[in-house]
Amino acid sequence: MHWTDQHASLARIGALIGAAADPVSGQPELKAAPVAARRFDAAWHAFAASNREIAYAEADYFAVAVVRSGWRTELAGLAAPTDWTAFARRTLALGDDADVVAYHDAAAGQHRFIAFHDDAFAGALLAAPGPVAVARSWIVERLGERVAPAERLRLLVGWPGAEARDRGPTVCACFDVGRNEILEAAADLGEAATVAAIGARLKAGANCGSCRGEIAKLIVSGATRHMVIPCSGPKIVTPKVTD
Repeated sequence: MHWTDQHASLARIGALIGAAADPVSGQPELKAAPVAARRFDAAWHAFAASNREIAYAEADYFAVAVVRSGWRTELAGLAAPTDWTAFARRTLALGDDADVVAYHDAAAGQHRFIAFHDDAFAGALLAAPGPVAVARSWIVERLGERVAPAERLRLLVGWPGAEARDRGPTVCACFDVGRNEILEAAADLGEAATVAAIGARLKAGANCGSCRGEIAKLIVSGATRHMVIPCSGPKIVTPKVTD
């Protein structure tokens, strides 16, 4: 209910609700109003990250968020751009001095761009016909870093190498803790893994608390993946999660 058109296209849920309201409280008919919905048949999807404010006006769908070194945006459109290179430059707000590395696979509908200013990573736009599978948090964390030419292809692929660490999607916004970090800590703690123990180690969930439920689910899913079931017969093991 708190999203506005500044953060995402057509994100104001209140716009779906009629003007009728309770005469005493003024509460609108949030839970009873009928709405019409139709499928959004996107021709392309893209993930973009930039240290300059991203221009998303050309996309039929966008959802933008501010990050430590810039912005990140999910984009989608009903018709593919006629010139992907020009579209990427406009979206990432690149100047003429930007050094751009691009990859195109027209048959598969894949278009990828990474940009640099004075060897510092300035932004990326990775597009595909469907949702783009890349290490978003890892890409965002590289913004502003100087990247050696040999390492640029990893950014173009969208995944770190085996020796690099991907924190995964952010779970705790207060302390910027990722999903993979929580799973690693839970695996290290073993049976002692609890929401409180994760908070003591990573600070995740130790402030506003809104992510504690998700942390609890991650502990359970991590424990389930690492369970060993004896071969002597069927046994149901329920991981214990305490707050």
